[in-house]
Amino acid sequence: MKLHTATAVFENMDHAEDAKEYLLAQELEFTDGDIIITPITPGEHKVILKAHADSVREMQEAVDVLRNYGGVDINITV
Repeated sequence: MKLHTATAVFENMDHAEDAKEYLLAQELEFTDGDIIITPITPGEHKVILKAHADSVREMQEAVDVLRNYGGVDINITV
């Protein structure tokens, strides 16, 4: 289990998926299972993206990506 988590809220699934694809394409340690997208409430468009990583550096990279793709209410668990 990875120690660090970055969490962000997105207004729609498309922006969250774009952020996930970007993180997976970079030369970081993220794998598909490290990035989870779930609806906040069934029937709503808002979703939560959680990215799990081993290092604080990866978390900072993830936070920057989440912010660039429109994520809000970003939190980090270290």
